[in-house]
Amino acid sequence: MKHQEKKTYLTKTKDIVLAHLHAYKQVVLTLIVLLVVADVLFLKESSDIRIFGILGIYIWGILMYKLHSNYTFFMGLLSLFLMYILFLITGTSSSTEKAAVWLFFFLGIGMIQRLKE
Repeated sequence: MKHQEKKTYLTKTKDIVLAHLHAYKQVVLTLIVLLVVADVLFLKESSDIRIFGILGIYIWGILMYKLHSNYTFFMGLLSLFLMYILFLITGTSSSTEKAAVWLFFFLGIGMIQRLKE
């Protein structure tokens, strides 16, 4: 392939992928929520790479779907509820602490979003 043909092919492929991602907004956002819940409930060890990777995907979703800060605060509320349930069941555990970390990140991102709005 020549350079111009390769660039055109990549541009078309990128446009197709972005169109599919826009069409499946609810699926993408649900997967992000499931990633957070899986990190809290099922993965016992803490990993900064995983946490910041999921946060990067979420921030990308904010920019791509033009999400309002209310959605991010709702994610923080879900983290708070999950933390409360885990605290009642397990007490102070690593899962409860990870839910608190997610709560902190969602509240921080939500405040930054609210300032930009």
